[in-house]
Amino acid sequence: MERRLADSPAAITRRTRLRVIPEPDPETRAIFKKLPGAPDSVFFTSSQTADAYVCGGCYTPLIVGLPIAQVQNLVLCCSKCGKYNETLAAGPVPQSEVRHRGRKPRRKK
Repeated sequence: MERRLADSPAAITRRTRLRVIPEPDPETRAIFKKLPGAPDSVFFTSSQTADAYVCGGCYTPLIVGLPIAQVQNLVLCCSKCGKYNETLAAGPVPQSEVRHRGRKPRRKK
């Protein structure tokens, strides 16, 4: 059985664009920037998922193989186009908002 690395194109099955935001004010958000001369654009890599999160401006991969829930509330500055990308994901839906189909809500006693 051949195992593919998460950053290999054959292993990535879904690419999701991150939301581009204006440059945050200093001291308000955690901002990650690549050093000049860095070999690639990826900030975080793993083999936990087959997902890649790409720059919302130029589609350059920024997070590969890692669930977005593990890198919440960060700002990643794309080394290719310089745009700021926000890493926010929808959390679990609160139980009060879940509607059960075909079932009547329980009465409180």
